Amino acid sequence: MPLRLSLLFNFNQHLTEFARVASHNCYRGLLQVLRAHPTLPVNIQISGTLIHALQWLDPEPLELIRAGIDEGQFELLGSTYAQNVAYASDDWDNAQQIELHKEVLRDTFNVEPVAFWNPGGSWRQSLAPLIVSAGYQITLIEDHILDQAGLAPILLASVVVDGNNLTVVRESVALRHSLIFAALFGQPEQLISKLQSAPEADGTDERFLAIAVPAEAMGLWGWHENVLPHPTWQNLDRLLTALESDDAYEFVQLSKVSRNAQDLKKISPVQYQTGLGAGAAAALDDALHRKEAPHYEEGFDSWFHYLKTSPDVKRFGRMYSRLRQRLVDSVVDAPAGAQALHRSALHTFLAHQHNYGTPGVGGSAYRGWEGARSALSAIRAADFAKDPEPFMLVEDVTGEGYDEVLVCDGRDLLVLAPGGGRLLYWFDLETGCQYVGNQLAVFDLDYEGDAIFPVRETIWKPWLPENWDLQAQFPEVVKVREAPPTRFAGYLPDWVWNGSASFVTLAVREMELWNEVEPLPAQRRAIVDYISVDGSEIYDPDDDLDYRFENGHVIFIRFFDHKLTLEKHYALANGQVEAHYRFLNQDAHAHKIELRVANELCPDYATVMRAGRAALAFDGYPETPTVRNINTDVSVRISADRAWHDSRVREALFALEVETDFTFDVAPESETTFTFTLERSGVD
Repeated sequence: MPLRLSLLFNFNQHLTEFARVASHNCYRGLLQVLRAHPTLPVNIQISGTLIHALQWLDPEPLELIRAGIDEGQFELLGSTYAQNVAYASDDWDNAQQIELHKEVLRDTFNVEPVAFWNPGGSWRQSLAPLIVSAGYQITLIEDHILDQAGLAPILLASVVVDGNNLTVVRESVALRHSLIFAALFGQPEQLISKLQSAPEADGTDERFLAIAVPAEAMGLWGWHENVLPHPTWQNLDRLLTALESDDAYEFVQLSKVSRNAQDLKKISPVQYQTGLGAGAAAALDDALHRKEAPHYEEGFDSWFHYLKTSPDVKRFGRMYSRLRQRLVDSVVDAPAGAQALHRSALHTFLAHQHNYGTPGVGGSAYRGWEGARSALSAIRAADFAKDPEPFMLVEDVTGEGYDEVLVCDGRDLLVLAPGGGRLLYWFDLETGCQYVGNQLAVFDLDYEGDAIFPVRETIWKPWLPENWDLQAQFPEVVKVREAPPTRFAGYLPDWVWNGSASFVTLAVREMELWNEVEPLPAQRRAIVDYISVDGSEIYDPDDDLDYRFENGHVIFIRFFDHKLTLEKHYALANGQVEAHYRFLNQDAHAHKIELRVANELCPDYATVMRAGRAALAFDGYPETPTVRNINTDVSVRISADRAWHDSRVREALFALEVETDFTFDVAPESETTFTFTLERSGVD
């Protein structure tokens, strides 16, 4: 009987613009190689955060996966939405992560997986009930953890959970490294040798192993080391061709392993366990022993030591605990709007746990974790939506020591920042729809607070190949010979070089180009003022402004000097946010005002995140610029009772931006006023 193999590729990135780099330099080429072998069954696990990022930045890999699913070549695994290390996370969080990931897979690919990928790879027995209760029947566990439990090295196992059987497939860490080695350096002999020497099982010809490979090894690791991805794809293509043509191996998808314990008994001796001992994933342990490893952190002798003593794990564990309690205490039985806002808050909380528990990731000021605090704004909105009524108040919504101003007319809720009088959030309490906020975007800038204006700077320009043909030629590539362990020393264990050639040739080019580009903007929010007086430098759009409540309005006051003042009045009326600008000049001479108002809009934000870039469109530009959600027909239209002399539209990260420019003079001892309006429509 042939050795049955289940080949799995894991795709994972956060909700960042870097997902485009990973897609162009890794995922596109890898998936095209796999699709070039249409009869080869392959398992794929893709994080929910990456799905949502690619829907906005580069949907091509999702289309390739969808085509593979439709033709039966690809099978998806369930997991957690944000690939938090499940062992490191609270099991309430894990349960919500698993459900959100299932929802994203249904929305995107219309599938219901039966196999589960345990993110991080570390195992504890309390994860088994979570996996089974979520409807999964199969999972993978690294071989060294199964060895500790005394299970035979080549057979399937069944873990009994509350009377249910969870089929356990042995994942070979050594085969993973050997396969990556073969793809990176074109040397498959080691992998073939290990496969040929797979042990026999007593009393049966049935043998089964899984090889789980991080997709990022197929191009993105090389990108980080200035190595072209195409040779890696070529090597993988040749390797798959050789394995497919060898009758000694049978590739199967994980769902074909077993549907229940009775099926297992028919095809293979099954090892039963009431539980497995705890074990750390090999990659997490190895990262703490190798200084050159991408996830190395100094001061820890094992991953369990890291988990117990890491200041980052402790700090964010406490923060997640507080947020979790607010979510649990919030909406249970409430109106539809409150429930929708609660779901939005939960999504924000879960998304900002990406890779939590992984050494060398995150930490203090990392937006990918710190941004979980922004869930509090939606939680607070959900609280108000239980019994909405008009109010104005000052409150530290995000618990960061920075007060925001809240204005509600009984249906629409505005969260305003004293810094610049910006509109941070706009929620519809009746429907739960969100028009401004974009709290899920993650970008490369230290987190200072949800209400703090992000001062974005230009960044290096990444190299993005536009040709994924395996034979593509790149004249700027230089061939270099390197001795083991080469520039990939931090990614692979030293033993992979045993018996291999003394030198390898790598195709090298610069991946971070010298010319700088602007990153996609995110979280500038709306009604952001860039003001110049008499040709001066632009005043900081995040300056702390004085404010007061007056006649049902909140008024932000900016003092340019003792004789020139701006009063910015906010008001809500019938689905319109009105910003009334009043420039008061008490000087004996006129002042020239140049005002740019920037607006980051994401109407019906929850559906924007589900559908991606295709959900939003610009309408009515330039006369009445509108951002419209074409899936739900919810839109936000911009207007003013003073004509702007110029305007611009551009794509942001998970939102669209509209800027309008005004230029006018304020006469001596007089005032100039006008009203700027954001108007929502398409909501019942």
